[in-house]
Amino acid sequence: MLIWAKIGCKEDMKNVDRVWGRILIFVLCIVHLLLPIERGFPVIRIGGYPITLSMLVSIVIFAFLFVRSGGYIVWALPKVYVPYQIIVVWIFLISALISTDVEAGLFVVLLYFITFVVDFLIIRYLFQKGFRREFSVILCIVASVAALVGIIEGVFHYYLPFYRQAFLNYNYESMSYAMIRSDFRALGTLGNPLIYSVALLLVVPFAMEIKSSLKKYLVVMLLILAFFFAVSTTALVMGVILFVGYYILSPHKLRFVQVGLLAALAVMLWMLFISPSSDGGESSIFSSWAAEFAFGEYENPQIRNIQIRRYLATRSLEIFWSDKSFTSVLFGHGLKSSIEAVSVLQLGSFNTFDNIYATLLFESGILGLGAYLLMGLNTLTSFRQRAKDNLHWYSVLGLFVAGISFTTIYYNTFNFVWVASVAALLFDGSQWQGVTK
Repeated sequence: MLIWAKIGCKEDMKNVDRVWGRILIFVLCIVHLLLPIERGFPVIRIGGYPITLSMLVSIVIFAFLFVRSGGYIVWALPKVYVPYQIIVVWIFLISALISTDVEAGLFVVLLYFITFVVDFLIIRYLFQKGFRREFSVILCIVASVAALVGIIEGVFHYYLPFYRQAFLNYNYESMSYAMIRSDFRALGTLGNPLIYSVALLLVVPFAMEIKSSLKKYLVVMLLILAFFFAVSTTALVMGVILFVGYYILSPHKLRFVQVGLLAALAVMLWMLFISPSSDGGESSIFSSWAAEFAFGEYENPQIRNIQIRRYLATRSLEIFWSDKSFTSVLFGHGLKSSIEAVSVLQLGSFNTFDNIYATLLFESGILGLGAYLLMGLNTLTSFRQRAKDNLHWYSVLGLFVAGISFTTIYYNTFNFVWVASVAALLFDGSQWQGVTK
């Protein structure tokens, strides 16, 4: 009887662990993908210092798992990724301390550490405890809900009251314009078309792990359709990288190309003949995408994308090298200092260099940029064999490439999903079920 009691107790503990694990995953996914943390959601202040709900949730969950695991969550840290991220954090800390706005700089350091180190340790531990597949399923469920919100916005130009109010709280004037602009772009659950679409595309590799083909492609379709309404060329680049990666991994390349061409043709026909016309007071998705590729001179108020980002990158180099002091060259002008430098240029809504590499060079100097590049190179090369069998490798690569057109490290929403892909690369075996079977 005593033996059976012990066995029953162990089974009960396993069931409790399963429940706790699922709850934690749901909370993490909901906080990062369904709440507009960076666009109007209330900021929490602890001792007078600001902290976002997603950061607080990660800290609490990490502390809970640390106690529950007896410290195991931080044991045997992998030789790849984490040590290199720690180096980045230390250099960022120095750059924060020399910033004109030390509080803002320290916030960036804390945000970066929680997003890229703490969240990684949480997800890796959950994978080690047997939640690898459950994480993918739960993430896809939450992401599908987020995608539906964006699709509703795209089709009906209707914002759910909760999101509308949050976006207006963030910046009433700019967000009001964003909701009615002629080249309409769905803001989704995160309040920014770029951030929202990148987050959804990063979920695609997890969606491809779903066993049921019907559910798998339904989720992928929702994610891609929501991205389509968000209208982001940066996310488009990431999508192309994922497309190429899937093509490389797919055993049915000809069929894949045929389906891809048919889907592209359907989208083009839909944009041209079915999408609402701007003549009727509503913007068409076609005109919205066309606006993303518009060109103009620097003085042109309609300047878009490639030219303005090239201009900002050039200016960042000019401003950086104009001050050749030893400290600024090594550690930059301080975290968040690029906001003031860009505001002087008077480029409308642009308040950063919109380039992670230009921003890091300017704010954290050669050492900060070098450490970040070293971390990225280490991550990609350490898992280079996975490029032959794991779509997550292309997802990780995609965000580094996308960094050319926006500053990635300030957001812990989509970076949570990116970190999960890094954890998946570390945890997964050599055979990726989503493509090979």
